[in-house]
Order: sequence, then C-alpha cells, then structure tokens
Amino acid sequence: MPSTSVPDACSLITAGDASTALGQDTGAGTSSANGGQCTYTAAAGNLTVIATQFPDGSTAGSSFAGTRTAAMGGVPGFQDVTGIGDKAFLTGTGLVEFVKGSVGVMIQTLSAGNPATSTMTTLGQAAAGRPSPHRRLAAAW
Repeated sequence: MPSTSVPDACSLITAGDASTALGQDTGAGTSSANGGQCTYTAAAGNLTVIATQFPDGSTAGSSFAGTRTAAMGGVPGFQDVTGIGDKAFLTGTGLVEFVKGSVGVMIQTLSAGNPATSTMTTLGQAAAGRPSPHRRLAAAW
C-alpha cells in the first residue's frame, strides 16, 4: 500500500519534455491535489505522470512486477528497457513505467498518434534522472 507521502510528479517531466513528446506546446502541467499526478495538455492530446511513494523498494518492486506482468500479457509493443531507473518497461501505446528505489512512476501519452519508442525512452530517462524535491525521496533518487 502506498504511503501518504507523495513525490511531486510535475517535477519529473518538464513542460518542454511533454511538448516534445506531443509535438505541440503544452504549457505548465496541472498537478493533482496531493502532487502525485501531473497532466500536460495540448490540442494533440495529453501526457500524464503518476508518481507513487511506496514504503520500501520491495513493495515498489512488487507493484511494478504486477503491472509489468499485466502489460506483457497483451499490450502491443511491450518491451523491457534498461537505463531507466532500477527496472522499466514501455509499450507501443505511449506508456513507460519504471521503479527507482521506493518510487514507482508511470508516464502515459494519450494522443491521436502514439509517440515513438525512442520518445518514451527519453521521457523515462529524463524523469528517472531528475531528483525529486520531496525529502523522503532523497534515498531513492
């Protein structure tokens, strides 16, 4: 079960990252009330980042393994990727998900055309490479 302490999802992907992925300017992201979700919107679609702080790396890894298994079982273009966090996968439907320490991150684009695998890989690398401003994440990041 995720803890109530949540990383700031809007700090993981910039408006520039989102604009590049969607091919149009998105402006600033809109954060959820607790900061765990951030959405960037453009006429072409939107990009959503969800960051979840788990109690520990084992719990984060178990959650990741569950979503990975589900995606592997039928989401088009599923592939494991390296170089993003501790473990990561992406799909051909505009999704990249990774775990880093005790934090799970999902980045999804919803648009008329799905972004290239290289675009989603770049988004995942950018998010995993940014330190979160949340104090509890210092050990994970």
